[in-house]
Amino acid sequence: MIQQAYASIYDEIERRYGIDLAAEHIAEEFAAAGLRTDLYDGKPFQEFSVSGRRGGRAVKNVVAILDGRGPLAEEAIVLGAHYDHLGRGGSGSLAPGGREIHNGADDNASGTAVLNEVARQLAARQGDPDAARA
Repeated sequence: MIQQAYASIYDEIERRYGIDLAAEHIAEEFAAAGLRTDLYDGKPFQEFSVSGRRGGRAVKNVVAILDGRGPLAEEAIVLGAHYDHLGRGGSGSLAPGGREIHNGADDNASGTAVLNEVARQLAARQGDPDAARA
């Protein structure tokens, strides 16, 4: 159910605003879960460039950290997810002849949705000493 809800949200985001807004949304979800997102000049975006057959492009990872507490204060969990898509078909996708959004493994919103939920669950368990290493 969570996966379906996030897939629908990411479809709408992609239609209206594209990948930059998707990155902002993921960053907001990470922050709302209680993760530290001030990693790169105060932001959660690790920016870099890639090049390929179609030329170069500036891209970014969205990264957050869940700092350990108590006996695990020297440890941290780093979270990040692949969030761009091949979900409109075309070369390299599972539906090279189509142009409509197709959810699932070829869209990656499902993986990002799961990671957001894992982040929320981990952050919620921080105050539970019995869950420290569970």
